[in-house]
Amino acid sequence: MKKFGVILAFVSVWALFSAMAWAELPDGVWKDVPSGNANDNYALYVQTYTEQSVVVVLLDNSGEHGARRMYAFLDSDFSDGVDASEVGGIDAQLIIQDFTSQPALSASFTVGGVTSDFQLYQWVSSPDVSHVAKNGIYKNVAPMEATEFNLYFQTYDADPASAIAILTPDGGATYYAFLVGDLDNGFDTSDLLEEGAQLSIEFTPISSDLDASAQTDVSPANDEEPPYAFTPPGGVETTGTLFKWFQGPAYFGTYTIGGQVHFNGTPFPVISNLQPRFHYVFDYDLDAYSDIYELTYDSSTGMYTIQYFPADGAFSINFAIDPRHDYLPGNFYSYISSIEAGAMSESERENVDIPLTEVIHLTAPYDNTQIIYARGEYPSLSSPVTFTWEAVDGVTRWRVVLDRYRSPDHPDGYGFIENLVTLNDVTETTYSTGALASSASNEHYQFFVEGFAGDDLIAKYYTVYTDGYGGDFRFRIVP
Repeated sequence: MKKFGVILAFVSVWALFSAMAWAELPDGVWKDVPSGNANDNYALYVQTYTEQSVVVVLLDNSGEHGARRMYAFLDSDFSDGVDASEVGGIDAQLIIQDFTSQPALSASFTVGGVTSDFQLYQWVSSPDVSHVAKNGIYKNVAPMEATEFNLYFQTYDADPASAIAILTPDGGATYYAFLVGDLDNGFDTSDLLEEGAQLSIEFTPISSDLDASAQTDVSPANDEEPPYAFTPPGGVETTGTLFKWFQGPAYFGTYTIGGQVHFNGTPFPVISNLQPRFHYVFDYDLDAYSDIYELTYDSSTGMYTIQYFPADGAFSINFAIDPRHDYLPGNFYSYISSIEAGAMSESERENVDIPLTEVIHLTAPYDNTQIIYARGEYPSLSSPVTFTWEAVDGVTRWRVVLDRYRSPDHPDGYGFIENLVTLNDVTETTYSTGALASSASNEHYQFFVEGFAGDDLIAKYYTVYTDGYGGDFRFRIVP
């Protein structure tokens, strides 16, 4: 049911996703001084999660808010930065304006009414690709069970791979940080602030024959529940099992797909060497548009690559080569409602070709290169109605469909009533309806036309609305 809803909803969002893709996620270590400077006041450990949330652990070395200590902040949506209170209940607030203004981010940190404003610079990025599955939030009980024990674990893109664990055994009242410089040799170390704490985690060793640099997907199995041992300063060692509650980073469980963009079997650069006008990816598992995918398109060959594509997603792309079509989804458009990358083999993911359809230019009774009505607002026409449209190279036959529908204000809601016309072999670029009954006040007609080259769909009609577009022309018949 989710997929059907997305197919209906995508028509209103195209203008919001023009060339939208994250250059990179903010995961890693940030400080208030550029990399290499020793006099930092704040160190922030940033980790995003597959639920699109973000945790920031802040180490305050400034002395402006009391003694040196750590604070943790959780924001449910990292796409617009961070604006969060301290999770342990301390009177502290962290604001990061956004994560797109790199290399420097504007931040504001408040404790007890004392505010410090500063810029943030990334020192180290995360994760390390060979240890990506280890990143996330762990607890000492299975998910949904109660505990005050939380462990933040993050690996870093370094040689050798390093990692930090930030642990609070008491729901944020105290924090301990543990850093190892070579994660391949295990995780067993004393706390970073030299308070006398000790932590050991027994992760399963990475196989020595694994070529991490050859991995194209950040989707390894992650079933391990590593044993741990923790000793607080001057306290008694406790042991147990770590359970993954939240997986980081946000692109974990995604894939790289690629192939060629073509029109009617011809690589698209033969027609145009322009870059896409806009594109977007929808993630069905999250029931949300993706903020993290990265599209690369070669306008000389038509080959494309999408990194961080979800296990089950939809993809749309558009090209505009005719200025008359500024108010359409381009001259050439594709919407693939389901790409199940997670179920594909690697070779299949490398050969996901994108077939484009040319957008049909309707010339009567309405020119669809112009913005018109809001969604749910129907033009009034007199019967009969004659539709005309421009020819499309390669089309050998047209399919014309005319239906009658309930409007959204109908007591039964919007929906199909009956099909009036379905013609699969129209050869002219015009169609006249004949006599049509006047529309009831809460009903309307829907018309669309498609063009085929044999059995291959290569042209489709789209209507422009003030808030997006749709795949049919909707109108009412009045006396």
